[in-house]
Amino acid sequence: MLGDRQFGVCLINENDSVNGWNSPNLIGTIAKITECKDVELDGLQLHIETVGRNSFKIKKIIAPSISQPENYDPLSVEGHQQVSEIHEKVGTGKKMYIQAEVEMIPEIDEDISLEQWQELVQLWKKKIIQQALPQVLNHMH
Repeated sequence: MLGDRQFGVCLINENDSVNGWNSPNLIGTIAKITECKDVELDGLQLHIETVGRNSFKIKKIIAPSISQPENYDPLSVEGHQQVSEIHEKVGTGKKMYIQAEVEMIPEIDEDISLEQWQELVQLWKKKIIQQALPQVLNHMH
């Protein structure tokens, strides 16, 4: 919140992990925080509203300095305390979350004519119809 209010969001890659933590998918979106409020007075839960910006591609994943603790529950106060205690032991200078080197994916050029868009939509319609048609397989004997 003290920085530029932007962070990267990736879906979880169910088939992979980094030091026991869920691994991210390699394509993500930059989210910009537009509003931020405390849900409770304890400051543990924040209600944030974001708007999606351009996409990025992860080039290299940088593993966190700590492995995911056993029976870790990210939604509980105990889970947060558990990770904080481990973080203090290994030294707070080390990052306890997954980091990544990313490359921005250029946004679509705004200067596309209406005719080009309509042509693209027609091509998509044709492709969708083609995909929906029953496929005829030629059996080799």
